[in-house]
Amino acid sequence: MKKLRGDITINRHSTTRSMDTIHIVVRDNMSNCQAIDIVMSLEDFGKAIMGLTGVPCDFEFNDSDLIGKKKEIKYELLPKIDVDIFVDRDSLLKQYKREILPECEVDGWRVRESDLFNHHNWRGNKVRVLFERPVDEKDIKEEEQCQ
Repeated sequence: MKKLRGDITINRHSTTRSMDTIHIVVRDNMSNCQAIDIVMSLEDFGKAIMGLTGVPCDFEFNDSDLIGKKKEIKYELLPKIDVDIFVDRDSLLKQYKREILPECEVDGWRVRESDLFNHHNWRGNKVRVLFERPVDEKDIKEEEQCQ
């Protein structure tokens, strides 16, 4: 089993939807992602905390490739496509995905799509966008450039 560092939070929720339930959340420090969310009744939580084995609970486990990984980021200047972003965002995104992003989204790199529409990222005829990918900390390399 893989050993990771994280933190645990135990909360008591008392709302009309979840009357008196305990939520136990474990967050992975490396990725800063929620790894597990356990929900159980107050009665079952009491049994578990007092040492009873095999107390039932419901839980969600984050089985994505993010847990235990560090987010590596890089910025790239991409050609700016001249489309009115306030009118035709879908068309702009489709054009980027068809013409420009396939060359850059390799080796696990994924663009933060919102950067393509943010006028603060415009640099003349270029747009500065963030790319990110999950990697093992030992595998983080010097910034690579997308051509």
